[in-house]
Amino acid sequence: MATDPTQTLSTFVRRLRRIEAHPLVSADGGELMRELCSTKIHLTVYPQLEEAVQAIDLPGEVMFESLAARLRPMTLARDRIGYDRVFDALDSFTDTDDLATRLSNDHLRREWALATQRDRANRGSTTRAYGVIVDGEPVSDLDLAYGWLYEDSLHGDPPSFDQFGLRERYRAATHVFSHIAVVAMETLAYLRHLTDEGHLVLPDEAFSADVVLAETTWEIRGEWHVGESVDGGLASVADGEIPTGMRPLHEVYPPNLAADHLENTD
Repeated sequence: MATDPTQTLSTFVRRLRRIEAHPLVSADGGELMRELCSTKIHLTVYPQLEEAVQAIDLPGEVMFESLAARLRPMTLARDRIGYDRVFDALDSFTDTDDLATRLSNDHLRREWALATQRDRANRGSTTRAYGVIVDGEPVSDLDLAYGWLYEDSLHGDPPSFDQFGLRERYRAATHVFSHIAVVAMETLAYLRHLTDEGHLVLPDEAFSADVVLAETTWEIRGEWHVGESVDGGLASVADGEIPTGMRPLHEVYPPNLAADHLENTD
């Protein structure tokens, strides 16, 4: 199904904003994502003991899992809002005769291709930073990361990486998917820049509509009525008329004295 270029870009911007709003990203402006993406190794060397210790400090799995859920659509090559379709739409909206714009668009398209690369058919053939061998079987960090995503996390697929351990799968996932998060942040910043400079025009709601729920408690106040089912369902009361037999809720239940007291003390 063809998607309108404006809708493609607007939907993509909303996805990017959901990633930006995730606590693991928003808490420090993405510094944790950049640190994880770098795959740095932290070693403490003890010469007297003739050994070194590698310290690994990762985000809590449950928190990272919720971020991975927002990132997963970005990894699907055939998604209707996949990055290739997004950048085709972006090229159609921006002046690609301008060298700086064309180079920037092409650069980010390549960044998405790199961040989401994967060879599902050949284990160990494509790596991002490292590979692992257990009992003579090689796998890449990408294999382990997607194994965690689909077997341990979002899908619960049949296990095929148990011999490598959950820790190793999760460790790979944090740096592979943080890479996607970093590219997402860069892309959102670029799209905002194009919009601010007048090079890209999208509906206001692409950048302003709520994409995450900030408050999870609220009140709905009004006149509530109860009664038997009404012929015609909700359509019969759409004009605002209260059907015969419906009674105000406050007449059905006795007064809440505690609530009345609070109201009277305001």
